[in-house]
Amino acid sequence: MKDSIDIILPVYNGEDYISESIESILNQTFSHFNLIVINDGSTDNTKLILERLKSADDRIQVINKDNEGLIATLNLGISLSRAKYLVRMDHDDILAPNKLEMQINYMKRHENIDVLGCNAVLIDSVGEKVGSISFPVTPLAVKAKSFVRVPVLHPSVMIKVSDKIRPFLYYDESQLYCEDFGLWLRLLDNGFCITNLKEKLMYYRVHNSSVSSTRKKDMQYNACKIIESAMKNMGVKLGGNDWESFKILRNKELEKNVTLMSFLSLLMSFGSNTSFLFKVFIKKELIELFFKFKIKRVLK
Repeated sequence: MKDSIDIILPVYNGEDYISESIESILNQTFSHFNLIVINDGSTDNTKLILERLKSADDRIQVINKDNEGLIATLNLGISLSRAKYLVRMDHDDILAPNKLEMQINYMKRHENIDVLGCNAVLIDSVGEKVGSISFPVTPLAVKAKSFVRVPVLHPSVMIKVSDKIRPFLYYDESQLYCEDFGLWLRLLDNGFCITNLKEKLMYYRVHNSSVSSTRKKDMQYNACKIIESAMKNMGVKLGGNDWESFKILRNKELEKNVTLMSFLSLLMSFGSNTSFLFKVFIKKELIELFFKFKIKRVLK
C-alpha cells in the first residue's frame, strides 16, 4: 500500500518492557503498519510474551533467531522490509499515540525529507519522567549537529525508503556502539535530508544497563573516527592541536583542559570550505560544547 509502514523492533531479553512498548505501537492513531519484531536469541520470557502478543494482532510478525547482536539484527529487519516507510523502535521505549500519524503526514507534505525523527521525554527504568531531549528541527542545523553529537534519536526515526537510499541503510559492523551515528553521517554525506519534529512524541528510557553507560569509551572512539571521516569528506581539515581540542570537548575529558586560545583556533578551522549559514550552526554547537565543558570542569 502507498503509505504502508514497516516497524523494525529488535529485542534481546526484553521481558520487563516489551509488552508496554508493543502496546504503544498497536494503539497508534495511524494503524496501517507491519510490526517486525526480531528476537535476537533472548534467554528470558521474551519469546513467550511475543507469541502471546502475536496471537492477538495479525500486524505483528515475530522472527526468532540465534543471538547475533544489534547490528546484525537491525540489518535483517531492513532486508525484510518492503514498505514505503521504515520506522525504528527499541523494545524499552514507548510511543505517543499520534507519533506515526504526525511523522507520515509531515513527510508527505515535505517530499525532500528522507529521515524524520522527533524529540522525546526521558523516563527511567520504572517509567518515571526524568527530563527531556531535543534535537535540531531544520536540515542544516541537523547536519551541523552531526559534526558534534548525534543529530537525531535513533529509535524515533521514520525513513522514506527508495531504491536510491536503501543501499545506505545497512549498519556498519565496524561502527559498533555508535552504528546509528555512522548511519546519519553516511546519509548526510550522500545528499539525503534529515530533520526532526519539535514535538515530544516518544518516551525514551535511560538506565544503567544502556550501551551509553556500559560502553562509553568504545562509543567515543568510534564516534570520533566517524566524525573525522565525515569532516574530510566535507573538506574540513583540523590540525593536530585542533583535533585534540575537539576530542577533549566532545568526549568531556575533564581531566584535560582546552584554553580559550585553543578553542578559538578550533572555531577558525571551520572556514572557507563550508557555507556561511552552516558555519553559524556548527560554531553555535562548538561554543555550547565549550561552555558546558568549562562548567563541568569547575563543578568537578
